[in-house]
Amino acid sequence: MRALRGGIGVAVPLTAAHDARALDSHRGITQYAQTRFEARDGLAHNLVNSLAQTADGYLWAGSEEGLTRYDGATFTTFDHRKTEGIPTNTFSTLAVDPAGVLWAGTRDHGVMRLVDGEFHAVVWEPGAEDGQIRTPAR
Repeated sequence: MRALRGGIGVAVPLTAAHDARALDSHRGITQYAQTRFEARDGLAHNLVNSLAQTADGYLWAGSEEGLTRYDGATFTTFDHRKTEGIPTNTFSTLAVDPAGVLWAGTRDHGVMRLVDGEFHAVVWEPGAEDGQIRTPAR
């Protein structure tokens, strides 16, 4: 497996599990509900690097201050200070595989996956030079 970094690669088998859905072309964008969320609403950080939705309906946001899970009403933040299995707060990419597993790529600690409510680091040899994961690939 390889993650692209200065010519050295580590690929992580990640892919979106859900098909992309287009908006109805007969409706204007203003006909859809639009809500802007910020840190004051519960996001870990105002700048979101990546979004993914898991099969259970949760929307996940990866940022420089951790992972935020949104259930449609409440935000829950997962970070290295209060969540076992998360060694960093800097999340660069998220993806959900066909089995429904959430994969989270970080800027400095490789990849983690969420299985049965617990975060687990993915370890491989040789590791990425700096542990940075920029994008998922299948």
